[in-house]
Amino acid sequence: ILLFFLLLSAFRGFSQNETYPQTKKSIFIYTIENITNQQQLDSLQFEIEKIKGVSEVKTICKWESGKGQLIFAYNEVISGTENIENVDMGIVKQMILKRNLGFVDFKIK
Repeated sequence: ILLFFLLLSAFRGFSQNETYPQTKKSIFIYTIENITNQQQLDSLQFEIEKIKGVSEVKTICKWESGKGQLIFAYNEVISGTENIENVDMGIVKQMILKRNLGFVDFKIK
C-alpha cells in the first residue's frame, strides 16, 4: 500500500508539471494599395502560403480603386505562458512592398 501511494504522488507531481501545447488562431488583415494586376496578388498569396502556421490565405481587390486586402489565418503554438513558435509578421510587409504594392493598414482579429 505504501508503494501505491508513493507511485500515485509521483505521478500526480509529474502530471501537474507537464504542459501541453495549445494552438491559438489569429486572423491577420493587411490593407494594400497600388494593385495593378492579378499576378501581383497571386504571387503574394503563393508566397504567404509558404509561411509555417499560415492557412486560409485570400485576397480581395477593388480594381477601380487599386486597393484590396490580404487576409490569412495564423495558428500559433503556445505552451504554458511562453510561445514555442513566434513568427515575425514584418516579413509579410516586406513581401507586399517587394511587389510594388503599398502598405496601408494592418489588423489582427
